[in-house]
Amino acid sequence: MSGLVETKLIGNLSIIIVTWNGDELLVNCLASLNKTYGTLPEIVVVDNANSSATRKIISDFPNCIYVPSPRNLGFSGGNNLGLSLCSREYILLLNNDTAFHEDSISPLLQYLEANPLVAVAQGTLRLVRQGDVLDACGINLMLCGKLHQLHCTDAVSTTKLKATPIFAAKGAFLVFRSSILKELGNTLFHDFFFNNAEDVDFCHRVWLTGHEVHFVPTPPIDHLQSATLSRISLNNVLAQTFANMLFSFLTNFGPRGLFTIVPTFIIYNFLIFLRFTLAFKFDITKQYCGAVRIFFANAHRLWGIRRQVQKSRKISDSVLFNKTLYHPPRSYWLNLGKMFFAARFHCR
Repeated sequence: MSGLVETKLIGNLSIIIVTWNGDELLVNCLASLNKTYGTLPEIVVVDNANSSATRKIISDFPNCIYVPSPRNLGFSGGNNLGLSLCSREYILLLNNDTAFHEDSISPLLQYLEANPLVAVAQGTLRLVRQGDVLDACGINLMLCGKLHQLHCTDAVSTTKLKATPIFAAKGAFLVFRSSILKELGNTLFHDFFFNNAEDVDFCHRVWLTGHEVHFVPTPPIDHLQSATLSRISLNNVLAQTFANMLFSFLTNFGPRGLFTIVPTFIIYNFLIFLRFTLAFKFDITKQYCGAVRIFFANAHRLWGIRRQVQKSRKISDSVLFNKTLYHPPRSYWLNLGKMFFAARFHCR
């Protein structure tokens, strides 16, 4: 009976995979899906490179829909483009640098079926390039605006995982109910985010609708972390992350978040900027200058998006913080202070 239920659930699933000149990764990913699930799920592959080689690969998988992009839209725009072709009740965002060894999707869908308040769920990812360790089992927020990755680099074999609310799920293996998009103004990701923090912003907005985001333990899937991002300038990646996070905080937070998280986030990152400046590591400081440029290039969109988000929100920042805020031990802050003063001393 469970097998029939799983078959029905997987048949009600659309998978979006965004690729950009990553044919070797894509073939491995699609082959693992085909081996595990056959042709049950609908798979939408968005090709940000509009490559004839990628198109040929997709033609070998009958349940795949090939979507060429006129230009590189990044992870954000690519998933938005693929979303328009999805026709099923559940939608899974999946990195092309992942691979399945057994059924890791059914537990997520069964969890969503059993918990109607949960709209987004993330499964278990294993970092194969770093040995038998876990990728982040979800992300929680710190008062300084920093993101805390749960169980990241813990050993897979020794970590006892359980289902838990999280501030955000990783877009590498994230499933959500398609119906939640109506409550988000039919907006999955902001196109101008391009790469990084789009999953954090999406999950933040989901929380504000009164629904929840959870991590759900599943048989782990392999994740070749940053296999695509490693081909992009590190300066651009980090600058985009900071700019996107700041934009997301300013549009999504209510009064409490605006007067606590946002100021500490800016101060925290300014101290990092100062630390690396004092250590003459100007490659890092350039990233922050780039982040400021990216933020102001999109600042004209801020008020309209904030007005839409705040108009539809159903929970306060306090409720969200009670469920997802991470309070690190005192030693964490002491170590940060030591790093700052060590950089200053080295400068002298």
